[in-house]
Amino acid sequence: MKKAHWFTLMAFILVCSLLVIMMNSKQSHVVPEITLKVGNDDISSTLKSRTLEDPADFEDASLFRAIMNDPAITIPYVKLGETVHISLHPKPKSFEVREGILLTDGNFKYNRQPAQQQPVTLNFNDNENEATFTLNENVFALLSSNSQDYQPGGTIRGYRLVCKWEDRTQEYAFVIKTDAHKPSTAK
Repeated sequence: MKKAHWFTLMAFILVCSLLVIMMNSKQSHVVPEITLKVGNDDISSTLKSRTLEDPADFEDASLFRAIMNDPAITIPYVKLGETVHISLHPKPKSFEVREGILLTDGNFKYNRQPAQQQPVTLNFNDNENEATFTLNENVFALLSSNSQDYQPGGTIRGYRLVCKWEDRTQEYAFVIKTDAHKPSTAK
């Protein structure tokens, strides 16, 4: 009788171990959810992502090109001074956000650091899965010699989020249109 109980216990432990392994492997294939909002407007439709095996290559603009060349995506206009809300589910262990000025084809307008990718300061509540940042002027947007870049909505900005969880590193990219600078209030 003891051998039967021992065998049953070992079989139960083996089945439980296999279930845990299978659940973890399925979870690693599920892309964590991210939501982007400005005010009440959901701008998540401009989001593209990929799983990273190696550290992020911040010179790679392929996700930005994919967004700009997707006819189903309309790039939203976001006014300077607005707050961008990023919700991540589940909350990552770490994350980094960078921004760059883009051309209409999704390539970087300026190919040299620091203009190519600048770090973005996020406000992150440790008890929540939400981070925010305020869309401020980007000084590199003022370097353009093209007068159309200074028209309302004439500046294209690309954002790259690199998030790390226990079992994966995911890169997210999104694009917005904004202004090169705030209008002058002087009369």
